[in-house]
Amino acid sequence: MYTAILLDGDNLRITNRTNDWFWNMTPNDWDWLSSQKFGSPITERKIYCNTNNAESTRQIAPFGDAGWDIIHTPVLTSEGKCATDGYIFLAMMDALHDPTITNIILGTGDHDFLPVIRRVAERKNVIVVTPAKPSRLFSQVTETLSLQYVAEHRSSKRVSGVGPFTQVFNTIFGDSK
Repeated sequence: MYTAILLDGDNLRITNRTNDWFWNMTPNDWDWLSSQKFGSPITERKIYCNTNNAESTRQIAPFGDAGWDIIHTPVLTSEGKCATDGYIFLAMMDALHDPTITNIILGTGDHDFLPVIRRVAERKNVIVVTPAKPSRLFSQVTETLSLQYVAEHRSSKRVSGVGPFTQVFNTIFGDSK
């Protein structure tokens, strides 16, 4: 059976702006976590975020280079709200109804996902990776880890930045390092 990895890119980025260990994580760290927890092949690797700013683009460039699906969630309101949660909710529902997906890793600290996590965890193995110390609410619903835990246990060297997403970023914004 397969694993799906779904990351709330904006939530993880905004919460961890000042943490150097977060910026040193790579897509391979998420694959490592999946292999440690489930040992099954990964069928979906998706990161959801608004790509209209340099900081977000810098964060996702290594994921695009590694073949992840980048799901752009455009700003919808004058307050800067995006539909990221809605897209992730739909991906969780798709995974719930996909008989080939048995495991889901969701990277987010957004408690709005608690009802869908609870529902999906009734039929699938779900791990939530939070940007900070996992809250008791997440831990009551499913297994929960912090990004720092993943970074400390498996932090590979930062991607060199030679793939197409990083090249586009460097062309538009300058060096991504």
